[in-house]
Amino acid sequence: MPESPGSGTSEERKVLHMQRPRTKTRTARAVVAAALAALTLASLVLAGLAASPASAATAPKTPQTTLGIWTSAEDGGTYSTVAGQHPDIANYYLAWGQQWPAQFISQAEAAGATPYIEIEPWHAGPNWDQTPSFQNITADADSADSDCTLNGSSYDTSCATWLADIGRAVGQVAKPVIFTWGHEFNVSGQYPWSAGDTGSCGSSPCTPAQWVAAWNAVQAAIDGNGASAYASWMWAPNADTGGSTVNFTPWWHGLKRVDMVGLDGYPQSGSGWGLCNFQELFGQSFTEMRTLTSLPVFISETDLAPLSTSQECNGGGYQTITAFIADLFADGGDGILQFQDGTPALASAQWTELDAALAKAPNPAPATASSAAPSPAPTSTPAEDTPAPATATPAQPSPSPHGCAAGNQAPAAAPPRDWLSAAGRFGLPLRGRACFDSLQSLGAKVSPRSADSTSPTPLTVAARRKPSWR
Repeated sequence: MPESPGSGTSEERKVLHMQRPRTKTRTARAVVAAALAALTLASLVLAGLAASPASAATAPKTPQTTLGIWTSAEDGGTYSTVAGQHPDIANYYLAWGQQWPAQFISQAEAAGATPYIEIEPWHAGPNWDQTPSFQNITADADSADSDCTLNGSSYDTSCATWLADIGRAVGQVAKPVIFTWGHEFNVSGQYPWSAGDTGSCGSSPCTPAQWVAAWNAVQAAIDGNGASAYASWMWAPNADTGGSTVNFTPWWHGLKRVDMVGLDGYPQSGSGWGLCNFQELFGQSFTEMRTLTSLPVFISETDLAPLSTSQECNGGGYQTITAFIADLFADGGDGILQFQDGTPALASAQWTELDAALAKAPNPAPATASSAAPSPAPTSTPAEDTPAPATATPAQPSPSPHGCAAGNQAPAAAPPRDWLSAAGRFGLPLRGRACFDSLQSLGAKVSPRSADSTSPTPLTVAARRKPSWR
């Protein structure tokens, strides 16, 4: 069941297509005593109550999320995975207004994996160089923008129609799909919608309220056109590790529907600091997440390749994969999505260790109305159907300056679909959205709580943890 983001309570934010309780027809007989008739009527009333729409038995379940895998081959629109692996989640990054990946989805589902579609509000238009306005998305699903495409070649479709078409496509396939939108919003220097960055909301950074309003509009447009019975919506901030990341709590207030929660984050180290184990990387974020929801937490993007190796990390070593996954499960997590892009990638022995560790997954039943936390008293007056959380918004630490403000715009030209391999071959430096703190590897997206640097460092593809376009 959807979790109510503003309260920590369960609710049915989407309109579930549930059948009314069916009352069996019984033929009255003259010989039946009045007492028997009364008992029959009572039994029918009880049966109707048992089958009411609030019944957990009629609620759609969220997909299993023990192992997800992304490979760079999937950027071409076809499903791919690691040899010998059978993930239950396969993700695809869908830029705003670009073609719906029907082939990827069909292939992933045939392989037993639920598609996880990460809608990113940028790289729109035929040149992949446009950023939609959050104001327009919120107002009318960006209907005035006619630079969206349904077929990948003709960019002449209203973006509101594009969103509606996504909902219709999911409804026609009638199989589960996981969506997120505008992920990693709490990392400065990352995306035009991220904390402290500009582009999605004009010349000023988007506020959490603007991001939430746009999320609600996108979710409503897709769900309202046939996807509501099959879509699950995952809220996916970056792990709160300080430095260029901030607490994600303000982006939770007012969301109309969340079925799943995720956290993105990468084990890594630098001079004098390290995110070497589960607790250093995700411990604080799991604590913060528990103030918002009782849903299981999925590590929705990571690369465990440094674990179970002899690599140095802040004067010591990295945690083993076995211990990392055990800590994940102990803290209420339910699985991970491995970003297998080769910089670095899990080796065969590491996959074997990960498989063994994930085999011990608790596999909790998906949260339903009966398993959520009690409803706290609201602290503000949001929309009537969205109670506010009882926890007050904590003071937000100021993100460390990333020194990239002047060049922090989307690239003038769109990257080709195989831009990663091309840039790697030529050692091209990535700037603009790829510009980070000097303490961060390009695309690493997390930095230590004590990090504070103003000196930008242009780095090449080979140094980065994941594509900056992600």
